[in-house]
Amino acid sequence: MKLIKSKTNGELYEMYDKWTFGKIIQLNTALPFENAKDSETTVLITNVDNKNDFISNNNNMADWTKNNRACTTLWTTLYAMKQLSTNFNDSGDLKINDLTFYNALGSAELRKQQSTIIADQLDNVFRLGSGATFETDFDRTKAMGTMIEILTNEEKQVKDLASAVDDAYSFWGEKI
Repeated sequence: MKLIKSKTNGELYEMYDKWTFGKIIQLNTALPFENAKDSETTVLITNVDNKNDFISNNNNMADWTKNNRACTTLWTTLYAMKQLSTNFNDSGDLKINDLTFYNALGSAELRKQQSTIIADQLDNVFRLGSGATFETDFDRTKAMGTMIEILTNEEKQVKDLASAVDDAYSFWGEKI
């Protein structure tokens, strides 16, 4: 933690050239974070008062919270994918049509194709980059279908997507 806090934004940004995307996601979701030191440039990890509160992860998530690994991993991934540029606290209330992939002028079929691509990328990052596994009664098809349903609905919010992600995936450190 001291190392991260002692670096400038420029020094921290260099990590993107040194580590894989999956490792960056893993580092950024290892502990809850306050937000980027400079939210347009880099993401910093900060201390947690009680690590057990973070790791316990409430499976009945109703809120967008830094204490839920589904929320933090989704935000970090969408931020890295340049789908959003807002800080963590403001991102949960973003509507799906505020994400960069969403084309309001495109056909419903085009939005479904774009949503499928985003859902596929998210699934790969969650499972391959962050080591998430599927929750009971979920598989890739069901998890993807749930995300696509939300990603094609312009009225849904990022926190709705996080809730679906939380239902479908078990992230490292969650109590089962």
